[in-house]
Amino acid sequence: SSDFDISDATFSIGNNIVQCNITDIQHTTIAGPDNTYPSLLVDQTVSFTGLVTVVGLANSPNSCFVSSIDGSPYCGISVYNPNTLSRIGDEVEITGLVKEFHGFTQIFEPELEILSSGNSLPEPIDVSTGDLILPANAEAFEGSLIRVNNVTISKDVDDFNQWYVDDGSG
Repeated sequence: SSDFDISDATFSIGNNIVQCNITDIQHTTIAGPDNTYPSLLVDQTVSFTGLVTVVGLANSPNSCFVSSIDGSPYCGISVYNPNTLSRIGDEVEITGLVKEFHGFTQIFEPELEILSSGNSLPEPIDVSTGDLILPANAEAFEGSLIRVNNVTISKDVDDFNQWYVDDGSG
């Protein structure tokens, strides 16, 4: 598929809000200067819907990850410090500013409206740990609900609560 063309989005005149989906925000084949793949919508205000798959991130209990219902590649995104606390399985509408933070695309301090609760999550995307090494490959899974199988811990938890696993593929 091709990169998102901002002319294909629906705009709300007067508010300059891009109505889009998560894939429109996440998908690009254009590498940034730090070898990550920044969104083509950085510094744009966007509005989209999705399902909350993770809540409570990095000292921000309101922060969450939101995924498209279909659970395909480029379907997940980090939502940093929204105005409302959500729960896993909530269908939400998010309106906020697209930002890049250390190479990760996020929606920064958005408005979050809960549309429904108790929804089933999409099936996780099965990946090998080798698929997550190169930024060009890993970008498709950024913020997405994934599953890796038969892994061993290859590096203990660090100061940022990150750890590494390996299924033998890298």
